[in-house]
Amino acid sequence: MVNQNLDNLFNLSGKVALITGGNKGIGKGIAKGLGLYGAKIVIAGRDKTVSKQTCEELSTLNIETMSLEIDMTDQSQINPLVSEVINK
Repeated sequence: MVNQNLDNLFNLSGKVALITGGNKGIGKGIAKGLGLYGAKIVIAGRDKTVSKQTCEELSTLNIETMSLEIDMTDQSQINPLVSEVINK
Protein backbone atom coordinates (compact mmCIF):
# COMPACT_ATOMS: atom_id res chain seq x y z
CA MET A 1 0.00 0.00 0.00
CA VAL A 2 2.75 2.46 0.91
CA ASN A 3 4.74 1.70 -2.27
CA GLN A 4 1.63 2.18 -4.39
CA ASN A 5 1.03 5.60 -2.84
CA LEU A 6 4.67 6.58 -3.40
CA ASP A 7 4.48 5.40 -7.00
CA ASN A 8 1.49 7.68 -7.57
CA LEU A 9 3.08 10.59 -5.73
CA PHE A 10 6.35 10.37 -7.64
CA ASN A 11 5.00 9.30 -11.04
CA LEU A 12 7.21 11.05 -13.59
CA SER A 13 5.87 9.32 -16.70
CA GLY A 14 5.91 11.68 -19.66
CA LYS A 15 8.49 13.96 -18.03
CA VAL A 16 12.07 14.58 -19.15
CA ALA A 17 14.93 15.14 -16.71
CA LEU A 18 18.02 16.92 -18.03
CA ILE A 19 20.83 16.10 -15.64
CA THR A 20 24.19 17.79 -15.99
CA GLY A 21 26.99 15.72 -14.54
CA GLY A 22 24.66 12.74 -14.48
CA ASN A 23 27.23 10.26 -15.64
CA LYS A 24 28.69 9.51 -12.20
CA GLY A 25 28.34 10.13 -8.49
CA ILE A 26 25.30 11.96 -7.14
CA GLY A 27 24.10 12.95 -10.62
CA LYS A 28 24.07 9.30 -11.69
CA GLY A 29 22.09 8.37 -8.58
CA ILE A 30 19.58 11.13 -9.28
CA ALA A 31 19.27 9.98 -12.90
CA LYS A 32 18.58 6.43 -11.75
CA GLY A 33 16.03 7.51 -9.16
CA LEU A 34 14.11 9.78 -11.52
CA GLY A 35 14.26 7.16 -14.27
CA LEU A 36 12.87 4.44 -12.02
CA TYR A 37 9.85 6.67 -11.44
CA GLY A 38 9.26 7.01 -15.17
CA ALA A 39 11.17 10.09 -16.32
CA LYS A 40 13.08 10.02 -19.58
CA ILE A 41 16.69 10.83 -18.72
CA VAL A 42 19.06 13.10 -20.63
CA ILE A 43 22.59 12.95 -19.28
CA ALA A 44 24.71 15.94 -20.24
CA GLY A 45 28.39 15.83 -19.45
CA ARG A 46 31.88 16.52 -20.71
CA ASP A 47 32.92 12.87 -21.07
CA LYS A 48 30.81 11.38 -23.85
CA THR A 49 32.15 7.86 -23.28
CA VAL A 50 31.24 7.80 -19.58
CA SER A 51 27.83 9.36 -20.29
CA LYS A 52 27.13 6.70 -22.90
CA GLN A 53 28.16 3.92 -20.47
CA THR A 54 25.83 5.35 -17.83
CA CYS A 55 22.97 5.46 -20.34
CA GLU A 56 23.60 1.82 -21.24
CA GLU A 57 23.58 0.88 -17.55
CA LEU A 58 20.31 2.74 -16.93
CA SER A 59 18.77 1.18 -20.04
CA THR A 60 19.16 -2.26 -18.44
CA LEU A 61 16.68 -0.98 -15.82
CA ASN A 62 14.19 -0.06 -18.58
CA ILE A 63 14.98 3.63 -18.22
CA GLU A 64 14.78 5.62 -21.47
CA THR A 65 18.00 7.61 -21.83
CA MET A 66 20.09 9.72 -24.12
CA SER A 67 23.46 11.36 -23.63
CA LEU A 68 24.75 14.69 -24.87
CA GLU A 69 28.25 16.11 -24.67
CA ILE A 70 28.53 19.57 -23.12
CA ASP A 71 30.91 21.71 -21.14
CA MET A 72 28.64 23.66 -18.79
CA THR A 73 31.37 26.25 -18.21
CA ASP A 74 30.91 27.31 -21.86
CA GLN A 75 27.77 29.48 -21.85
CA SER A 76 27.45 29.24 -25.63
CA GLN A 77 26.69 25.50 -25.36
CA ILE A 78 23.76 25.78 -22.95
CA ASN A 79 20.96 27.12 -25.18
CA PRO A 80 21.73 24.67 -28.02
CA LEU A 81 21.66 21.82 -25.48
CA VAL A 82 18.24 22.82 -24.19
CA SER A 83 16.93 23.23 -27.75
CA GLU A 84 18.21 19.77 -28.70
CA VAL A 85 16.48 18.19 -25.71
CA ILE A 86 13.20 19.97 -26.50
CA ASN A 87 13.34 18.93 -30.16
CA LYS A 88 13.85 15.26 -29.32
